[in-house]
Amino acid sequence: MEKVVERNPVIEKKSVNNIMIALYAFVVISFFITIVDIIIRFPLQSEMIDYNDIQAIVINVLALLIQIVFFAYGFVNAIRGMLSPKRMGAVIVAFFAATCITGTGNMVINSNVQIVLWWIVLIIPNIVGAVATFAYFVSGKKSKIYSIIIYLAAIWGMFRIIYSNYNLIVHANQYLSMNSTVRLVLGIAIHCLVIYQTYVLWIKRQNAIDIS
Repeated sequence: MEKVVERNPVIEKKSVNNIMIALYAFVVISFFITIVDIIIRFPLQSEMIDYNDIQAIVINVLALLIQIVFFAYGFVNAIRGMLSPKRMGAVIVAFFAATCITGTGNMVINSNVQIVLWWIVLIIPNIVGAVATFAYFVSGKKSKIYSIIIYLAAIWGMFRIIYSNYNLIVHANQYLSMNSTVRLVLGIAIHCLVIYQTYVLWIKRQNAIDIS
């Protein structure tokens, strides 16, 4: 029974699977549009762009491309009914890793304290989330600690997204544009999906153990 759980799709309920497919598709389309927008807004031939700007653009585009590739991979497998724990884990690991890459590209270094805070707030939680996801989904480790770590990494990710947008509105006097609003909702939705996928896999593995 445990082998069946590791081989079958994690999400088998049709309605939820359709929502997941729609979200995966929206992620791919949204991130592709974002790449096009970045290229249009920051033409490389502009004299106002320096090396740091180009580096940030390249890193952000790379992170977006990674997410496009892996979410497209998840989208195809979800449609085919083949999104097993290992394949789903690959998508989630890529998401956490891409978030780290994006954070590295957008890092503003003014002091050593800021570097440490950036690592604590963004880099380390996503690295830990990626490692726990690989162990739990891909390697098939069944210890509850891995699922708890994934929950905490996802919840922290949602809090970080909401807080950063709140700061932009309150302290930088910036209003959320349509694009930033979509990315806000999309980021929260992805983290919620990660929590749900982890929970469902935990329940299925527990049921398999009880039956065995």
